[in-house]
Amino acid sequence: MKAEEEIRRLRDVINITHVLLDDSNSNTFEVNVNLRPPDLDKNYWIDKEKIVATEQNVLRVLKFDIIVGHPHRLVVLLVKDLNLEQHIVKNAWKRLNGCLFYPKALTHDSLTLACAAVELEANQGIDTYRTVGDISSALSDLKLAATNLRQLSESE
Repeated sequence: MKAEEEIRRLRDVINITHVLLDDSNSNTFEVNVNLRPPDLDKNYWIDKEKIVATEQNVLRVLKFDIIVGHPHRLVVLLVKDLNLEQHIVKNAWKRLNGCLFYPKALTHDSLTLACAAVELEANQGIDTYRTVGDISSALSDLKLAATNLRQLSESE
């Protein structure tokens, strides 16, 4: 899939997918470097049209906004700016990774998520309000994300 400014030729994506989803290695996940790219037959062109149509649908759903804001870098900057201990970066980073599995948490912008993660990990009532405003909704969503992730891991 194409994301941000990493342009990939569709033919390359199809070739790699063909190699990675090789049916002969159904029991293991190994790349078969001897496997040839798919033939440029009628099936290839049909599949290519389906991929392009799917990509267009995804872009429409995203309203063609494919610029991704990463809150992880902002965590590092916040911890440095607020003169906090470095272990907070690691823990806030983990919390942000966990929120990727909780869609409601992803409705917040990057800075709000970063502030909420730092505030939750610092455990000392840091006032990030001066940075982004009210983050109470993001705080509760990150807490719910952590709870949901914990419940998922316990059920497995």
